[in-house]
Amino acid sequence: MKLRRHTALPALSAAALAFGASPALAGDGAADAATAAEAETAAEAMIRTATKPERDTVLYDGACRFCRGQIAVLRRCDLGHRLTFTSLHDPAVSRDFPEIPREELLARMYVVD
Repeated sequence: MKLRRHTALPALSAAALAFGASPALAGDGAADAATAAEAETAAEAMIRTATKPERDTVLYDGACRFCRGQIAVLRRCDLGHRLTFTSLHDPAVSRDFPEIPREELLARMYVVD
């Protein structure tokens, strides 16, 4: 089976811009330059997964209140319903994406495409 790449979300502002959010929501100035640098670093560190989800899937810690808040923002930004949101505590995550260490899933959100 072909392996797929996934990457950590470097910042909510990059994701918000990707879904057409206004620059006021996404941030500006020096923060955008830092976000671009983080995105480039994240792209270089991509891990390949054997499972290809139907839609881009955001993996997050569903037990984390902060993470759930960020997912709520991403859901509002995802006007085209291009993303699926799945808590790392869902048994399907460890079955479908064993290449992503649990410690990494607890540390940051990931998008599997």
